[in-house]
Amino acid sequence: MSILNLTRKVLPLVVSDKSINQANVRKIPEMILHGLAKNSSKNIVPVSMNRCAAARVTPNGVHTIFTDGLNGCNAVGLVAKGKDGLPIAILSHYTPLQKSRELQLAAWAKQLETYRPYIDTRVKPNIFYNIPAETAQNNSSVNQMNELFNKWFGKGFVSKTIPYEKGTSPFSSRAAIFQFDPADLNKVKFTAVGEQERLLNLSV
Repeated sequence: MSILNLTRKVLPLVVSDKSINQANVRKIPEMILHGLAKNSSKNIVPVSMNRCAAARVTPNGVHTIFTDGLNGCNAVGLVAKGKDGLPIAILSHYTPLQKSRELQLAAWAKQLETYRPYIDTRVKPNIFYNIPAETAQNNSSVNQMNELFNKWFGKGFVSKTIPYEKGTSPFSSRAAIFQFDPADLNKVKFTAVGEQERLLNLSV
């Protein structure tokens, strides 16, 4: 078993046959993951809007955490090395409203406090910001989150900002997805909005 390949090379077009359109909707990456989670998969953690969730990634436990519906919202994801060698993933999805930013900071502080005993702070965590392209130059959420992470990770962290454009196709993926390879949990694929892939190897 390995990382599920969700990325499509070409988006389908809307056609007159509704059944074909419906079938293409079911092939959107987040729709596949929601379907698996709905069918009692304990390996997948969905994160809804204005929520922050965390998971310890284990061989027989969670290996995917994702959020969808990003169309102006900010997704912040962190992958850290655990003291036991197993990864820890935290993912949030919040609107850009001031109140949401306050809630996001509080939620992240709580998750980081909860997982403090498990995170190996000798290893720099990887952080991804998946944010709207129009706010990429000065995003208040990113600035505030960086301040929070600077307080928590004395040895620093590795961050990557991935801007996204608002979707024009009804078949566009609006998801931010972390997938860990069940056969080697050090191998991680982050898929941003628009099915942009980034690969990580936590063993390096």
